[in-house]
Amino acid sequence: MLEHGGNLIQAAKRYDRPVAQWLDLSTGINPRGWPVPGIPEVAWKRLPEAQDGLEQAAEVYYGCQGLLPVAGTQQAIQQLPLLREPCRVGVLNPTYSEHHRAWKEAGHDVVRLGFGQIDDALAQLDVLVIVRPNNPDGLMIEKERCFQWHKQLSERGGWLVADEAFIDLQPEKSLASGSNSEGLIVLRSLGKFSAWPAFVAVLSWQQRR
Repeated sequence: MLEHGGNLIQAAKRYDRPVAQWLDLSTGINPRGWPVPGIPEVAWKRLPEAQDGLEQAAEVYYGCQGLLPVAGTQQAIQQLPLLREPCRVGVLNPTYSEHHRAWKEAGHDVVRLGFGQIDDALAQLDVLVIVRPNNPDGLMIEKERCFQWHKQLSERGGWLVADEAFIDLQPEKSLASGSNSEGLIVLRSLGKFSAWPAFVAVLSWQQRR
């Protein structure tokens, strides 16, 4: 069982220190979130509607062309492996453990790769999964290198999946600007930076089949 967060309530009981006296950074959610104004009462009385401007606003913020809002990055991580027949997948190591588990459980041949091993292994991969900046070591793989990997993969129908959940402080380094390219999937999250309810843009999803 992979855990997400430090189980703060359990820790408070174990160390006899009230929850209010802890600074919990384990979830990766900004503890000082954006000051969201009050929610209008009508929001609780209507179902969400298509073409309400959400996608357009997100495209402007992320600087991309085309995206799909889903219920959190975790949903995207779990669903993406189901969209391909079993294939060979490289996952940056060390990184967020759910990527490896999701592809493995979907029946793919998954190999963990250190940053320095990716170039040599790329020719044998159908999918490469990277996190930038990486969790937990903060590694930021250069955009040029990422686009080079994407080009090599897409030429044979492969994917580059880039989890950019923590990139909001350096948006100019995001791959989102190239997300209308076949075979490039970029995951972005509102929760990590703004502490809003989970939202992820799976960029260039309209290209996926």
